[in-house]
Parts: sequence; structure tokens; C-alpha cells
Amino acid sequence: MSLFPRNLDPFGDWFDLRRNLDRGFRLPRDTRTGPARSRAFPPVNVFRNKDGYLIQMEVPGVAAEDLSIEAAGRTLTIAARRKAVQAEGRSTHRLERWNGEFSRAIHLPEDADTEKIDARCKNGILNVLVHQHEAAKPRQISVAIQ
Repeated sequence: MSLFPRNLDPFGDWFDLRRNLDRGFRLPRDTRTGPARSRAFPPVNVFRNKDGYLIQMEVPGVAAEDLSIEAAGRTLTIAARRKAVQAEGRSTHRLERWNGEFSRAIHLPEDADTEKIDARCKNGILNVLVHQHEAAKPRQISVAIQ
């Protein structure tokens, strides 16, 4: 039994609104499971520091020779392939670790110098440093005393 008259039910109206909004913004169903279900896979963080832009990407189990980094214009593309685990002489009980190929394209700002890029991979984290053009870096101006 409701505390409000039948024609005045603010909570019911609120729930109806919420249900309609959820229905309107529902994304298409995705049949992938696990971490690959994410639209942004693998996860990437981008930071700006005094040298330029640091891009960090999780790539556990990916060998350095299976990574590809390409700069074209202001787009940096990182692609990789992780080989499937071979189950020779074993039966598979569960497979949750992803394998296969992926590619991420990152749009870089205008002050990024794609001619100067350093990449290192340690402990499953790929660190890509895209330097800034020297002209874009802030510089300290000294004031002369007269």
C-alpha cells in the first residue's frame, strides 16, 4: 500500500523515468567475455610530463618482438599479438587469459614530436614516451636588473 494517492506516486514516477533512461542509453550486447569485453582493451593511461607524453599500456605476456609501434601524422598506433597457451598433453578446464591480436590508436597533440619516441617494456607494462617539440616546451626567461 502506498502512502500517496494512486495518481501521485513520486517514487514510481522516478523509477519509470530511470527505467526509460536506461532503456534509451542501452549499448548493444557484446558476446565477448573477460577483459577483452572492454571497448578500450588493453587499458591505456596517458600522462604529460616535462619531456612530453608518457603512454602506459598493460601488455602482460606479450613478448617485445610481438609489439609494433607506428607513428603516422599525429596518430600513434600500438599493436601486438599474444600467442595462445599450448595445452599439449593436457585437457583444458578453463581459459580466461586473452590471446590473439589487438591494436590501439592514440591521437597525439600538435606539440608531440613523432620523430622522437622511446619505448620500453618492463613487468608487463609498455611505456612509450613521445617527446614534445623543443619550441613547445616552456622555458624560463630571466629578468635582467637595470
